[in-house]
Amino acid sequence: TLIFFIFLWLTFSLAFVPAGVLIHSYPSGYIEVGNIQRVNDVLFYGEFDNLLDEEVMAIDTEQGSYLVPTASLKEQLEIIGDDLEGSRINVFLDAPAIRNEVVGAISEIDGVEIKSLEDLDVALRSKSPGDVVSVETITSEGNENYEVTLDAHPTDSERAFLGINLNSGPTEGFRGFIANTLFFKDSALHYEELNKPWVFLYYLFWWIVIINFFVALFNMLPVGILDGGRFFYLTILGITGSEKATKVVYKILFYSIMLIFIGLMFSWLIAL
Repeated sequence: TLIFFIFLWLTFSLAFVPAGVLIHSYPSGYIEVGNIQRVNDVLFYGEFDNLLDEEVMAIDTEQGSYLVPTASLKEQLEIIGDDLEGSRINVFLDAPAIRNEVVGAISEIDGVEIKSLEDLDVALRSKSPGDVVSVETITSEGNENYEVTLDAHPTDSERAFLGINLNSGPTEGFRGFIANTLFFKDSALHYEELNKPWVFLYYLFWWIVIINFFVALFNMLPVGILDGGRFFYLTILGITGSEKATKVVYKILFYSIMLIFIGLMFSWLIAL
């Protein structure tokens, strides 16, 4: 695993190059229905029934302006039921990116290449609120171009604001484990392929690393037919000094693992 991980690391820089900053999502949060003043420029009186004609709803409150896809709002209203007054709905902050439906990975701003989070930060800090900028993104369907008028940042009126969330924070769970292991790949960036043969080798090494790693984990299960069983047996024997006690503990653990596997198989059969 370690040997092929080194190969994986070495081939990555030969196979891929950073080409843009991924737009993970848009700034969002919850607002109280009771605080809504206007919906699509129509005074709001506590009911959405006659206001769901547009694909995207524009919502105004004393705190600010927000957007929410009508389909998402309908789903939320079905869950909330009739008690709207004391309820909250999830909305997006009304910002340039979502207004212009900017998606994909940002590759250029006004002709300046964006290949890192630092590039994006520098490009936006050089702009002012109200500036019209040309944004190019990379999507699964090709390159897209947008003319976007930047807003003022919610916490700093002199700073330009595009309104995107970046996948730059720590990830938890299995994805976090993978992200931390593949330290040479920034999850916030979009990468383009440089060379097909090197790309093939990269993914080949990736699968070899994954297969070897999980085979090693499986092999260390404390079951008699695996190496882990022998390790476990010798460890318990070294701790207790009693071969009789070791065999009892070994049998208990062995049958427990077998019951877990049988339970999993039984649950899969039920699911089928």
